[in-house]
Amino acid sequence: MFLMSRKIKALGVKMVISGEGSNEIFGGYLYFHKAPNKEEFHVETCHKIKALHKFDCLRINKSTFAWGLEAQVPFLDKQFMDVAMNIDPKFKMINGDKGRIEKWVLRRAFDDEEHPYLPKHILYRQKEQFRDKVGYSLIDGLKAHASTLVTVNLSDTIWAPGWSPADRK
Repeated sequence: MFLMSRKIKALGVKMVISGEGSNEIFGGYLYFHKAPNKEEFHVETCHKIKALHKFDCLRINKSTFAWGLEAQVPFLDKQFMDVAMNIDPKFKMINGDKGRIEKWVLRRAFDDEEHPYLPKHILYRQKEQFRDKVGYSLIDGLKAHASTLVTVNLSDTIWAPGWSPADRK
């Protein structure tokens, strides 16, 4: 993100819009589909949101400000969060039987038949991870290595029981 910010600033851009917070608010991480019920789902979204300032927000602030680039994060707007966090978590949960994929509520908000914002093949495509130079091959390798080191008992002391350690980020 640091190098990307440098390139964007070199192009003469002064402000960017970033999607920080959307995965945390709408349960966009892959392991969220393992949530046993809507209450646990909501607890986990709150937990992730409370930790944003330690990682994602810190990264975007430092990476963009280093080059004099302003980053706007609309998903973390107080009014937006007030509305989004009061949506019944059952509508945010992944439910294949009802055609709900990750971030379904957010995708559905942009699904307008009369005036489409995005083509459906983009709007409903599988979510891809966005990390600087981190792809599925690296993540799959790290998950395989971690599975040899982390036992179920150790995992249950760290994570909530019933959540699969293999799917946890």
